[in-house]
Amino acid sequence: MTLSPADAAVPSPPALVLVVDDEESARELVSALLRRHGFAVATASGGAEGLQLAAQLRPAAIVLDVMMPEVDGWAVLQSLKTDPELVSIPVVMNTAVAEPSQGYVLGAAAYLTKPLDPHELVQAVTQQVRLARRGPVLIIGADEGTADITAAALQRRGWPVAEATRARDALDAIARHRPCAILMDPDLPEHDGYLLLEELHRHPAWRDLPVVTVVGPSTTPEQERILARCSDAVLRQGAHTLDELLDRLNALVPADDTDR
Repeated sequence: MTLSPADAAVPSPPALVLVVDDEESARELVSALLRRHGFAVATASGGAEGLQLAAQLRPAAIVLDVMMPEVDGWAVLQSLKTDPELVSIPVVMNTAVAEPSQGYVLGAAAYLTKPLDPHELVQAVTQQVRLARRGPVLIIGADEGTADITAAALQRRGWPVAEATRARDALDAIARHRPCAILMDPDLPEHDGYLLLEELHRHPAWRDLPVVTVVGPSTTPEQERILARCSDAVLRQGAHTLDELLDRLNALVPADDTDR
């Protein structure tokens, strides 16, 4: 869709951040800080209310405490990251509980410990909102099991995801909603994925899309030349972890990248 000058002049609404904390003083402090930096804020005084508001409001990000009565932050985080409608909402933990490893395992996008560092909190929320507003990571051609695992890992960390199994579907998806990056297995049904790589590289509007290819252990010299020319990163199947894949994407797609 092409924006008219009138459309372009209309500012986008401020991103909504949901703050979930049972301590009123903490909610007020975080809310005031976020509002000063241009965010809209909704608050919840407990885990159950936080989950209800997350489903109703679909915030751009959630700031979540751990130590809350009845439904604690761990239970809230787990519920969010197992709900297909809410899984892509990034969650910034802001808590006195120093257990970042558990937070990241459950899918937290960032883990901050109290006492509050205002700059650190604003930076973390801003980064996650920008991530969520970007185009998706387009996964092309991976087998269903691998695609599902990769998509779930990306979504748990706040990356939106789109999938395509065939070249034509991939081109249609890119035309509809420009992705922020492409993750591709060139072994496509009914099409040579290396030809698709070259087609993307030739297209003036798409050649700057970051492309990560995941290939088998054996490739021909010509395929290696195409990978060198048309991919920003090449990973070998079975020789990388999901964390390494996420590190590559983070390096290729700056946190302030937005849809163009």
